Amino acid sequence: MTTSWAHFTDGRWLTSFATNAGGFMFALIALVAIPLLAYWATSGRRPAPHMMPLLAIVLVIALTVTLVDWTFRLLA
Repeated sequence: MTTSWAHFTDGRWLTSFATNAGGFMFALIALVAIPLLAYWATSGRRPAPHMMPLLAIVLVIALTVTLVDWTFRLLA
């Protein structure tokens, strides 16, 4: 997963995805979440009520992709 993150930060997104799809998804989530969280923290505003379930769904999907990817790697 760390290799996938390294490729992602170097801008090699296809290589990142090919290395570890779950790592790519978590890096993409972080890319979107960090500015949002920083905005909410500095402005003192709270996120909209629909944001928390949405974040939970996105994280569960990324975790599922990671577990499926690791399962295929173990069985291959």
